[in-house]
Amino acid sequence: MFKSRSFDLNAAVGRKAHLRAAAKQEWPFLSWQELSAVETETDLALLIQKRSGRTAAEAAPIVRDWMERAGIPPDFGNSSQTAKRLSDWESEGGATEQRRPS
Repeated sequence: MFKSRSFDLNAAVGRKAHLRAAAKQEWPFLSWQELSAVETETDLALLIQKRSGRTAAEAAPIVRDWMERAGIPPDFGNSSQTAKRLSDWESEGGATEQRRPS
């Protein structure tokens, strides 16, 4: 989400910096370092939960609401979608080893 990677284009780096600043404004108790490590909606919700003392049930909708206002799509880093991307990669020949049936 906010974490910059070496392969990000300048526009992506700028957008992530803008989103980090918006998140910092929304949650001033978060440090820039903490925000720079956030990769997914779930990461942000866990950070909000940890630093604000809220429960997971309270933090998740707060983060989702902020993301909607900021124009950020729902978490694309969750495990089911990550598994789908891995499955797509494997079906397109990305896997080098054959899997053995369980």
